[in-house]
Amino acid sequence: MSILIFNSPLTHTLKPYCKLFLSVSLFLPIALCAQQDWQLAKSKNGINVYTKYYKSHGLKQLRVESTFTGVNLHTMFAIFKDLDSTHIWTAKLNHAKSLKEYSQTDYINYFLINIPWPLRNRDAIFKVHASFNKQDHSLQIESKAFPEFAAENDTCVRVREAHAVWRFTQIDSGIKVQSSLYADPRGFPGWLVNLFVTDAPYETMYRLRQFSKKNKYKNAKFDFISD
Repeated sequence: MSILIFNSPLTHTLKPYCKLFLSVSLFLPIALCAQQDWQLAKSKNGINVYTKYYKSHGLKQLRVESTFTGVNLHTMFAIFKDLDSTHIWTAKLNHAKSLKEYSQTDYINYFLINIPWPLRNRDAIFKVHASFNKQDHSLQIESKAFPEFAAENDTCVRVREAHAVWRFTQIDSGIKVQSSLYADPRGFPGWLVNLFVTDAPYETMYRLRQFSKKNKYKNAKFDFISD
């Protein structure tokens, strides 16, 4: 049965969009849980992807880990604040924009996700908070779905449940990067989303590692991050 589902026309049609939603979800906080709770699903090019089932939803929760060299915490925060470039390193993202900025570390972001006919596009609004921990010299960027912030567009399905965290920790060899997420794209069967649950997060982490080497972010400085 699972082989027939995997090779069905619907699966192949929706595969890139399941991957897209999962990559966008990397911006969405859930706790980075203990290692023994997770199963290694993919390990390639210095990137590890772990999965486990999220409560009773039938959808998988993700954690992705890697190490970046030649960058610092200021660099990584500058990249995440540059929404005009987010589509370059986030797998198959249409576009992202800022809706409101309360402070340097608290803001509201919007993402648009293209879905093929006959399904409607998905859009998502996230409430984001960034914090710096002086004890372990880490930067954490937490995002929660905030669907009620703005009126819904009739042409899109608003994502209502999404929760994630990016954590960047300064180490001797560079930056240890961890992301953890759960998201429900609404309208996609759980089995279909789970089939491709490792692809887009891996691709996004790989692209982000390459993108972080760009010189435009090297001199970025933020007051709340201590050197």
